[in-house]
Amino acid sequence: MNIKTLAIAAAAVMTAGAAQAADLGKPVKAAVDYVKICDAYGAGFFYIPGSDTCLQISGYARASFLAGSSTSIVRGATSPLGFSSSNRASSTWGTATEIELDFDARTNTDFGLLRSYISIEADFNSVVGNKNIDMNRGYIQWGGLTAGNTETFFTHYTGDADGLAYGEVAPDYHTNVLAYTFAFGNGVTATLSVEDSTIGNRNNGPTFTTTLNGVTTTNAAGIYGGNHTPDVVAQLAVTQAWGSAQLSAGIHESYNNGTPVNGTKEGYGVLGYVGFNLPSIGAGDKIDIQASWSRGALSWVNSQFWNAGFAGDAVVFANGTVKQSDAWGVGVGFVHNFSSTVFVELEGGVSGVTGYGWSPNGNGIVKNDTFTQYDAALSLGWKPVKGLTLTGDVEYRGVDFSSTTKNDSPILSKDASAWIVGVRVLRNF
Repeated sequence: MNIKTLAIAAAAVMTAGAAQAADLGKPVKAAVDYVKICDAYGAGFFYIPGSDTCLQISGYARASFLAGSSTSIVRGATSPLGFSSSNRASSTWGTATEIELDFDARTNTDFGLLRSYISIEADFNSVVGNKNIDMNRGYIQWGGLTAGNTETFFTHYTGDADGLAYGEVAPDYHTNVLAYTFAFGNGVTATLSVEDSTIGNRNNGPTFTTTLNGVTTTNAAGIYGGNHTPDVVAQLAVTQAWGSAQLSAGIHESYNNGTPVNGTKEGYGVLGYVGFNLPSIGAGDKIDIQASWSRGALSWVNSQFWNAGFAGDAVVFANGTVKQSDAWGVGVGFVHNFSSTVFVELEGGVSGVTGYGWSPNGNGIVKNDTFTQYDAALSLGWKPVKGLTLTGDVEYRGVDFSSTTKNDSPILSKDASAWIVGVRVLRNF
């Protein structure tokens, strides 16, 4: 090998080495799996990296500043601000902060949409004075199947005002369900739901006694001394361009473990709902109307009956006789948008109970417990920027007791009423 050939070979090696060194100085390109928008289910969904599942993350934070009358409209247990079980129940003003975080995951399968929904809620208020963090909702849907914790299929109308404490006349409660929905096309569906009757506030209440022929029976706290049979709810619904309508019916067991005997009796209820879209008045305007009746199932008319503690689903006497309470209610909600940023919401109704409940007259004997409840709520809102809503709220509740009910206890010696005003700041995302 001559000098010329050797020089050429050395130059080639040096050039390759220099090129390799230059490459080592460059950043290494990593495999990046960019988040992709998923537009199959509406705004806000994206593909979870590395999967075919679409996820939406949403929620809100809300701060409320409240003031109200000092009159407690329930038997010393709940303040007019809507907070209960507190030695501060006589407060006439307070604050509250709420947050909610929602996760909605959806995947298409050969057998229909697979969906899981999780909603976590936390709140802190100055009247009760404690923090609560819990699951607001959590369920799985696959095709027509729904399993988990969600709102009862018995109801539809929950009101548009999302009020402070009063106003809504509806069975607005969550429970654990196992349901199947049949879709017939053109917005028509039918649902059969099996629901847990003991979830939530539906089993609250004091311990009381009943007396029959000189024999006294102790009824357990609340109405449910056990869970022998679940609630069974059937729903027929339609949703179309004009609005929506629903007819529901259900069977509910009124069971109480009294001492020395237990008692059980089937209760039932029916509900009708219709909602109309009103684009001729304003974009997004609508009106909702719901009416219901029940026997032995007060929550199927107004879930706030339980919070009030006025009456119970049923009572059991020493011979096993079970006497049930009847309830009825009509609720209306209306929303009008003056513009894209200013709106007003009205909500209210009337409901009542004829039945049996705890009488705080010193001996705890159950008497006829009959009353009519009136609710009204007004919210005026402004949306200065997207995602931010400022509202001013006024709410009222009045309760008229029957003469028998008022005579049964000095606490209920007269009819009662209360009002609340509030200012709220809400940030949705």
